[in-house]
Amino acid sequence: MSRTKTMRERVPDDIVEDILGRLPVKSLTRFRCVSKSCNSIITDTTFINKHLKLNINQSESLISTNTHSGYLLYTTKDKNSSPSSKQLCTVVCDNDRTLTQVSRFEIPTFFEKYSIVGSCNGLFCLASCEKELCHIIYLWNPSIRMFKNRYWICL
Repeated sequence: MSRTKTMRERVPDDIVEDILGRLPVKSLTRFRCVSKSCNSIITDTTFINKHLKLNINQSESLISTNTHSGYLLYTTKDKNSSPSSKQLCTVVCDNDRTLTQVSRFEIPTFFEKYSIVGSCNGLFCLASCEKELCHIIYLWNPSIRMFKNRYWICL
């Protein structure tokens, strides 16, 4: 019997789910490749909702004790890369305006002509006018570098 299989038999699914639920999103994306069972847990809608709620609760407890404020910064060009490259920056600072966290994300060149419409729970909504009076709406998760075409809106 392989070592992976015997270890899997010793650790109950609810314990594995609890451990995975405490990991950051970037780590979870790497763990999707570990096994089919890990991928199945991580991509399950119930797990995703639990993970989001746990992270929101942790963020709220940090905010209530440290009173952090978050800001979204958007730059049209990154001086160190190609002229068409765009970068998204999120900044968290505390009451005395000390930066506590800075995250930078390269915006895929696919979104060159798109505008950021809004953001929520780490997801960004981008929109572009592709055809006359028709807009394509995308949801983009920069942490895992995935995006989905969600809607066509024609006026």
